[in-house]
Amino acid sequence: MTVENKDKFVTKTGENTFNICWGGDQNVIHTFALFTKGKLETVSEGEFLIHLPEEHLEEDALEIRCFLNIHEENKINIKATTFRLGETVEIFSKDLKIELSFHSDEGNYLGHISQANRPHSKNVSIFDAYDWQIALRTIRRPVSATLRANLKIISLLK
Repeated sequence: MTVENKDKFVTKTGENTFNICWGGDQNVIHTFALFTKGKLETVSEGEFLIHLPEEHLEEDALEIRCFLNIHEENKINIKATTFRLGETVEIFSKDLKIELSFHSDEGNYLGHISQANRPHSKNVSIFDAYDWQIALRTIRRPVSATLRANLKIISLLK
């Protein structure tokens, strides 16, 4: 991932998660998190392979979900609420821009943006949403499938 002024942003990669934290105005901590049901493999800075699990469940086809906290400083720039593989989703925040895209030569996927809560959110009403969800829905895919995620972090600090 391309990051300028790394002391302003914190990133963390796990077996099936990737997280970014950064500060905003009014002592707010902003977060972007990628969750997958598969395994996340770092290929290079800003490029990940996502090995989807073989036990694909039709009733829950959201195998990759990203979350961005809802806040007036955070904006998502995309032509519509859906996107296709290869299209870039741009996220703008105070002093930060994130460019996210997914790629695959196998299977059929559709991305969409909606409001939702992170899987680990506790005591949250079903009528309240605290995050933007950027999800990739599986339409059809082979049993063993791998997607590539490109993530570019750009500092807007002068």
